[in-house]
Order: sequence, then structure tokens, then C-alpha cells
Amino acid sequence: MVLTDDDKSHVKHVWSVIQAHAGDIGADAITRMFAAHPTTKTYFAHKDVNPGSADIKVHGKKVAAAIGEAVAHIDNIAGALDKLSDLHAQKLRVDPVNFPVSLSRSPSGLRGGRDPCFAPSGAPSNAPPPPLPQLLGHCFLVSIAAHHPELLKASTLVSMDKFLGRVGAVLTSKYR
Repeated sequence: MVLTDDDKSHVKHVWSVIQAHAGDIGADAITRMFAAHPTTKTYFAHKDVNPGSADIKVHGKKVAAAIGEAVAHIDNIAGALDKLSDLHAQKLRVDPVNFPVSLSRSPSGLRGGRDPCFAPSGAPSNAPPPPLPQLLGHCFLVSIAAHHPELLKASTLVSMDKFLGRVGAVLTSKYR
């Protein structure tokens, strides 16, 4: 997934708009992920995973900080997220299916079809999980769209999709 100069420009623009409240968007994305994909809660058994909890807000800020780090080092995402990749693969052992992969290859994606991340925050979803690993990145895009619908025009959505796919690929690169 090569990011073009236009992709990088789009990603940096979106980040410049959302960075002041990216932690809130991260928390919203986690809440949506838990609602749409309850099995992801297993990694947070020691935390309060109720919508709006302090634990969700703290982790939302961590997710946003990692994405911000990737944006700041968009030409070297692998280097910027190397330690985080090690943490998730070696210590936390998070299933790589929970990290984003490009939506453009997903039949449900954001192009129609029932998307469980579109459930209101905290609302349960009866939809089956998406066919490709896209959980948190997908929900992050939906949260951006919910908070800033004007930001995600078609070309920007594709750029964000590619970027989050690249972040997901980096985070899963250390799995064996």
C-alpha cells in the first residue's frame, strides 16, 4: 500500500482538523469496535469497557497518539510504530485481525452493505463480523465520519483507508 503525495496530503489535512480531539474520536472508535465486535473486549478484561468509561477514554487517547505518531512520520510508519508493534505482538499478543486493513477490499466497507460500526455508540449489533481484518481502523474511520462528515470526501476516504491499512500492516508485521 504505497501512499502517494496526494494521500499523504489528505491524511495530514484530516489529522490537522481532528488532532485537538483525536482522543475522543479514538474512544468513540473503541466503543464502536466493542459494540460491533464484542470478542475484542477479551483483551481488556481488566478494564471498564462500558461506553464513556475512563479506561475507554485513556485507551482512545493512546490509539490517537499512535495514529498521530504515524501521521508525523508518514514516510517511515514502520520505524515510528516499531515499539508499539512489538508490544502488541510479543507482550499483549493481540490477534492481528483486530488491526485495520484496507476497506477498499471489503464487500461491507463504507460503500453500502450493513456495517456494524455504524451502530450508535454502545448499541449492540447483530451483524456478522466483517470478512477482512479491519476492526479498529474501520471504526476509527466511521468515528471520523460521525464527528466530521465534511472531511471524508471520496478521495480523502481512500487516502485514510490506505493510511490506516498501512498502520495495520505495520502493527501486525511482528507476528509469527
